[in-house]
Parts: sequence; C-alpha cells; structure tokens
Amino acid sequence: MNAHTSPENNLPNQQGSQRFLLTGFLMVIGLTGLCWLGFRYASAGSDELESLTFLEDFSAQKDKLDSELAALREKAANKQSTTKPQQKQTRQAPVTPSEMLDRPGDFHAEVLQLDLTDQAIEQRLSRDAEYLSSDELEGRGIRTKGLELAGEYIASEFEKAGLYSAWYSGTPYQEFQLLNGSRRGAVQRVLFNRKNNEKYLLTPNVDFSSLMKTTMGTMTLPVVFAGYGITAPELGYDDYAGIRASGKAVIILRHEPQKNDENSAFDGAEASRYAPVYTKIQNAIAHGATAVILCDTHSKSEAAAEDDPFSSNLLKVEFSEDAFDITIPVIHCRQSLLDEVLQEFGMETLKDIEIQIDSDLRPRSRDVKGFEIGFEVARNRSGRSVRNVLASIEPNGAMPEKTIIVGAHYDHLGRDGWGSLAVGADGAIHNGADDNASGTAIIMEVARQLATKRDQLKSRVLFIAFTAEELGLLGSKHYIRDPAVPLKETVAMVNLDMVGRLREELTVYGVGTAQEWNSILLPSAEKQGLNVTGRSSGYGPSDHAVFYERGIPVLHFFTGFHPQYHRPADDSHLLNIEGMRKISRCVTDIVAQLASTETPLSPGATEEGMLASTGLADLLDQPGDTPPRFGVVVNSLPNQKGLQIKRVLPRSVAGNNGLQPGDIIHKVGETTIETIDDLKESVSGHDSGAKIPIQLTRRSLNLEIEVIF
Repeated sequence: MNAHTSPENNLPNQQGSQRFLLTGFLMVIGLTGLCWLGFRYASAGSDELESLTFLEDFSAQKDKLDSELAALREKAANKQSTTKPQQKQTRQAPVTPSEMLDRPGDFHAEVLQLDLTDQAIEQRLSRDAEYLSSDELEGRGIRTKGLELAGEYIASEFEKAGLYSAWYSGTPYQEFQLLNGSRRGAVQRVLFNRKNNEKYLLTPNVDFSSLMKTTMGTMTLPVVFAGYGITAPELGYDDYAGIRASGKAVIILRHEPQKNDENSAFDGAEASRYAPVYTKIQNAIAHGATAVILCDTHSKSEAAAEDDPFSSNLLKVEFSEDAFDITIPVIHCRQSLLDEVLQEFGMETLKDIEIQIDSDLRPRSRDVKGFEIGFEVARNRSGRSVRNVLASIEPNGAMPEKTIIVGAHYDHLGRDGWGSLAVGADGAIHNGADDNASGTAIIMEVARQLATKRDQLKSRVLFIAFTAEELGLLGSKHYIRDPAVPLKETVAMVNLDMVGRLREELTVYGVGTAQEWNSILLPSAEKQGLNVTGRSSGYGPSDHAVFYERGIPVLHFFTGFHPQYHRPADDSHLLNIEGMRKISRCVTDIVAQLASTETPLSPGATEEGMLASTGLADLLDQPGDTPPRFGVVVNSLPNQKGLQIKRVLPRSVAGNNGLQPGDIIHKVGETTIETIDDLKESVSGHDSGAKIPIQLTRRSLNLEIEVIF
C-alpha cells in the first residue's frame, strides 16, 4: 500500500476491479455453457437414439425442477410461522411402539358392538364381495383406478371396525413402486431395420409395451417367426420344429390355433395350458430365444382397430423378475405394424398364416431373412405406485410382544391381463370375485368379529390386504423386506386366497408348519360343519409362502379351482356366501385362540421331516453315499399324475443336472412315476456316470432331461 494513499480513497478502485473480474468470470461461464450445448446438440444429432434420449432427459429434468420449485414455494408459504425445520423422509417408515403409546386416544378402542347372526354376517360378506368384484373396480388390475378404490374401501371398513390404521405416516397404506429396478430395466427403445435399410423407431405405449425387466444394454438381433410359440408333443404340434431360435428375436402370436373351434385339439374353445403368455415366454427361453415379440391374433387386433387404429390393447404389466429362470427383453407389439413389416420380407399376412394353421394344425414357422430388430434396455424412468393396506387390533393394556398376521390379496387381472385364461376376452373386465374378492371380504369380516373380542386378546392381530399378488407375490415380498412389525415378533400368518367356492371340502395348507395347528384347526372347522383336508407344506402360489420361507408358521385357506378361474365369468353371483360365513367364523376362532394365549406355537417338521416319514428319506443325499442318491424332496399332487419336486439339495444328482423345485416328474427311464416307490426304485442302484432320461413338466412345458449320476 502507498504510504500517501488512504484505504478510503482506494476503495472505489477496488470495487471497480471486482466488478470487472466478476463480469469477465460470468462471460467465461456463459461462453463455456454455449459451447457445451452446441457440442451436445451436434453430437446428439449424429445419433437418433442419443438425441431422443437427451431431449427426453432434458425435458424430464426441467419438469422435475419446476415441480420441486413449486413444492418448495408451497412449503415455504405453508410454514411461515414454523421455525423448526423438518427432515426429508427417506422412506415410508412404520410407527414405532413408543409412538403408538404416545397416542392413546386413537391407539386403544372400545369393544365393537356387532350383529353376529348368520344373516348379518352373510349380508356384510355379500356386500363387500359384490363391491370389490363390480365392474366399477375394473377387475382391480395394477393400472386401474379400481385398485385404488378397492384399497380405500378396505381401509374404510377397517376404520369402521375400530382398528388401528395409522401405520405409515398416519395412514394404513404401505406404498411401494413397481417397474423400478436399479440393476435391471425395461425395453425403452425398439428399432426395426426394414427393407432397403430403412429404420423405424417404435413409439413406447403406442407401438409396443415392455413386459419384462432384464439386464440393461443394447442389442440387434435377427428375427424368426415362431407361430403361436407352442410345443405340444402329445398333440404332434411344435412351432419350433425346423427353426433355430437361439440368439434371435422370436415373433409369437398370442392365444393358440383353432381357438374358436369346439373340436380343437387344444381343449376345444377353452384356453389350454399352452395359451397363457407366461407359457409362451418360458417356451421361447427354453429354445434359446434372446428376445420375444408378442402380437395379437388378427381377430383381436381387428376388434381393437375399430376403436383405435393405432392401438392393439397393449399389455401394461411386467412379469416378476423371479418368474423365469432367466430374463430377456419381451415386448407386446402392435400387430398391424408387424404385419406390414413382415410382408416387406416376403411373408403372407398374419391373418392368412393363422387361417392356414387353423385349417390343418401344421406350424408355419420360418426365418425372416434380412429383418433385424434393435432393442435398448434401460432403467425405467417412472414406476407405478401400489400399496398394501394395513390395520391392526391392539389388545387393551400393555404393548403386545406377539403379532399374528391375517392376510389376503386384493388385486386381480384388470381387463384381459396377461394371466387371463379366456380366449378372445378382448379387454373384458375380469372381476375376480373368488380370486380374491372372497378372501378380502373374509379378512374384513374376521377383523370385525375379532374387534368384538378385543378385551380377550393378548397379542396384536395385524390385517394386511396385499397388492400385486398376481404379478408374483410382490406385495407380500415387499412387506417381508420392510415389515411394520419385526418378523421375530410375528408368530403366525393366516392367508385366504380363493375361498368363495366351498363345495365338499375346504383345503388348508401349512398344517405341518406348527405342531399345534391340527389341534386348533380341526375343532374350529368342526364347529362350523367344515370338512377340512389338511396339507402339511407351507409352500404354495400365494402370499403365505413368503412368510413360511422366513420360518413363520402359516395356514392357507383355499376352496379349489373352477372353470371361471382367471376368466371374466368369475362373478359374485357364483360365490357361496354361506360357505364364506363358515370360513370367516372358523378363522376368527383360530386367530382368537392364538391371540388369547402367550404360549408360542412349536415349530413343525421340516419339509424333509414331513416326507421322511413316508419313506422319502431314501431320496435324500447323505455325505459319502455310494452310489449317489438322487437328492430331492417330493410330494404327490391331487388329481394329477407324477410327483412334484419341492426341494433340490445342493451337489446332488438332481441339483447337478438342473432339476428345479416345481418340476413334476412323470417318467424316469422306462418307469412311469405314479408313486414314491416308483421314483425310489427308478433312481436307485445306478453307477456313477450312468445316463438316464427323465420326462417332466416345468411351468406347463413338457421337457426331457438326461440325468448323469
């Protein structure tokens, strides 16, 4: 500093210099930004897919920022008088026991006064089931408003019964997202390489929808047309005969040949086991397909075109990741678009091909030479929010140490969803009265009846209406990952699924999962005049299975399959309301007994133990066995030939040769398998290295596997 210059005299020069530097700095930033944007757009223009991705990301980010800014403004306006900041919630956490005790006014409730006559119970069950299976609720499909209405109705009925329902942020809703995988993604881009090297980029949700999560990345594949994608050796029909699907994108028609012919070899006019989309995808995977393109048959496509020429009623669901052994890109494509492109490569119209197959039941599969399809699999940008509905009866007094869960799924297929077994349903509402408006109605009624016994209970009874069961038990799996009550405090789970068609007997699964189950179940059933057939295993295709896998004793109530299963005809007028009333009283009695005692259930036998008593121990591997034992746990199936594998032991003959739980063994070598003794005899005494063919059914597919001992 100059000795003759004061700091005050030098201040204006300093300010001028600072303004100059600041202006220069901002200009540099601005020029850099313009250069970057210019480069970004220029590079994007060189690649159509990158350009579209960038523009969509830019728009999405802008919308997100605008939305966040609006939310911040609203938050600031609403909290001008609040000085204490609130932390952002990272997840939807359930309330803690201490939080529940801090709110005695809404935690404890008076004993419910309820009309418990048979007539009153049946009226309530009928009312609930009729509403849940009404057309207004659109089949309670995942993408329907009806599913939300159903959840709100269930929550309202729980509240009317005096249940505690403020489990999640003051609500009964445990929300979670579908279609949002972190390591897997959905098909976001599909590019057709058409004749003369013309490229056509398909529009999502207009030209195609993605049906399966799979590994993220890009691929370009040659195309093969595989007719209906069916392999039915007993009918002498195989769409994959004479073509090679390995490493290719396979185009498959939905449904099956001669679908409207009462004399069709494929179960007449009814859908056979080869018709479901799931079966077709599994068969394509078994034949080595790298991607699957599904399209509607011409009759369904023409019907859709009358309403919207650019729509084919695209399926709007995604299969659970664990529904298949491996995952691949699977899309549902607009039929008219595929038809147009396939004709460019010399094929007849799909309508003509369908007519030809119908006429003589001979496949018309072929390679589509020159036709290639590009796929881009990326993380889903948005997900569908769905919710389990939770409410509990809290015993008056001290905080309970035990919880009993009573559950039922309340979702169904919506309009002609992928799980439909109806031929040509064409968007018809699948009301799902038995599956599972019946189970949902019963757990609401059990909640009411138990609320009249509140002063007798020593344990919490937690009612859960699960969502997304039809997509692979997603609701119950989410609850298991993020339980409202610690699983170590959950002592039992009672599940109801398809309990509206009581006939001669009521089937109850899981009676072997706790030593006390039979002594509790059978007297309760006898009081209601119910003829019970008990099944020991706690496994099965409903929500109870995920609890049993965590070591929790389970009971699963089921009244059996029927011709209306997964079809639009599953309506409320077919329900046996009297039977539902009996089941509701039975379940109420069972849960009341469990909740009124502090004595825990004793663990039941293991799956191996249940079956060892029948002589199946001889099929289990033991260390050092020579010759090696087969290594499976199996059980018989009612009204079906063969034995189903329940468990495959590691490093066993079965495990080393790829046999899987759920496989149904029909034949080993020349021996037809009908009994446990048949299987024991057929797999015994083989030397190491011996090769034996095994015929089995895996997820509706008939396979033959060569097993090496």
